[in-house]
Amino acid sequence: MNRSQVENLYKVNGLYDYKLKSTEDLLKVHGVDFQEVNGYKRLDDLDKQLYKKFIVNIFNGLGLESRATLVPKGIYFVEDIDYLAKENPLLA
Repeated sequence: MNRSQVENLYKVNGLYDYKLKSTEDLLKVHGVDFQEVNGYKRLDDLDKQLYKKFIVNIFNGLGLESRATLVPKGIYFVEDIDYLAKENPLLA
């Protein structure tokens, strides 16, 4: 799909500034259903809301040509955990 075709999709859906407003716009313009991305169903409710905002921001952060070729494959949550342990004063 070339740039003028992508521009026309935005205009047909009332997005004259070429910025997606919601995930519904993402589905209408690019055909991407964010809920069908691999890993979405494993997220908790808070992470689902964060991903919903994230996916729209990612598309808006790209140029129109890049948006046309972007196909989200999956979303994976990785928890960062810090472990604290007491240092053995005899070994220090």
